[in-house]
Amino acid sequence: MDIVLIAVVVIGALAIWGIGQSRLRHSDKFALRTERIQLSPEQPSWIRGDVLRDVIKQHNLEELFLDDSNLTKQLADAFTLHSWINSVELVEKNPSGVAVVVNFRKPVAMVEVKYDDRPHVLPIDAEGTVLPPADFTADDISNYLRIAADHLRPSGLVGDPWGDSKVVGAAKLAGLFDGIPWKEMGLYRIEVTMNPRDSTVVYYVILKERPEIRVLWGSEPGKETIDEQIAPEKLAELTAFYHANKTLQISSEPTEIDLRSRDGVKVIPLKED
Repeated sequence: MDIVLIAVVVIGALAIWGIGQSRLRHSDKFALRTERIQLSPEQPSWIRGDVLRDVIKQHNLEELFLDDSNLTKQLADAFTLHSWINSVELVEKNPSGVAVVVNFRKPVAMVEVKYDDRPHVLPIDAEGTVLPPADFTADDISNYLRIAADHLRPSGLVGDPWGDSKVVGAAKLAGLFDGIPWKEMGLYRIEVTMNPRDSTVVYYVILKERPEIRVLWGSEPGKETIDEQIAPEKLAELTAFYHANKTLQISSEPTEIDLRSRDGVKVIPLKED
């Protein structure tokens, strides 16, 4: 009888302790609040919305508690799903709450598409991920290269890969051009074409004011042919050519600036049809 009594007392004590722990756990002291999540680096200027508040709202993060054993994984999963976040580098508890370190996506181009026979553009990063179009105004669009690829639509949603290798290749190229003054050079649109002889993809970059003058880039960056100049060298050659001539508008006639040769830039007059 004494053993039974002791067992009852112990069980009762554990139940009371458990209730106390539950109440403590659900107190404001352990509740996850917006101000207790430190997101870094600072959100870049091209993102108009509030990424932190968006993630908290979409995933009900304020229902979590700092002493949850799987809190860091839950936060990592939630931030990874946001369309502006490329990757989550670190989620770590600290005395102030939780530190979250991410890599934000950066827009590099606007892909030309059509919906209901009307032209639109969709933003894309250098890896070919579709970015939130609502974060861009009409004025913003002019700050990015265009990509023309037969108005191919993305196969997924915002935050997903575009789903077409030709567009992804153009996105890589736009990412390279992000490091040079392409707008000052007068460049405007990356055009995706097919070589009729072997059906390989060929990329051109077109001038805005003089579309009859075009830069023949060639293959997708990283997939050059054995006789073709590699992408970083092409970019260096184009930049040097621009600075030497002070312009890419080097002729009053249709002209091609061919970057493919290992022997340097070739200027080729084009015959009009």
